[in-house]
Amino acid sequence: MTRKVIPMLLAALTMISLASANLVVTGAYYDPIQSETGGEAIQLENLGESAVNLADIVLQTKSGRVNLPQMTLAPGGALLIADTGWSGDAGLRDNLTWPGADVETPLSLANTASWVETRDRGTNDTIHRLEWNSTNKAPEGRLFTEMGSVA
Repeated sequence: MTRKVIPMLLAALTMISLASANLVVTGAYYDPIQSETGGEAIQLENLGESAVNLADIVLQTKSGRVNLPQMTLAPGGALLIADTGWSGDAGLRDNLTWPGADVETPLSLANTASWVETRDRGTNDTIHRLEWNSTNKAPEGRLFTEMGSVA
């Protein structure tokens, strides 16, 4: 019986690892026109075929760690994480017709030479990284969506 359990356990752990490997940073709004405070956001997407438990993920920026909610992101699901003050009728986002955040948390993104990445909480390995600099960046008030390098 032990011979059957170990391969099944290894297969299950591999599937969990592969699921988190499909959680990518698909956008960063780091240079708002109006307010840097309350006007920045990050979009994550699960591009895989399995759900991703966000408790297994660390979202890291050059400025620090960003708190993720305790939830599971379904395959094809997206999550908009924005700075505190983004949402609501008087939100600080540049355009009030934009959607409210799924999660609001203190967030600080540098306008040049910066990055945001997802990491595996258990191994601290980078899953996906979106990076911008002085030549590879979005103009003020635009969402940066170019895919970064996958580590």
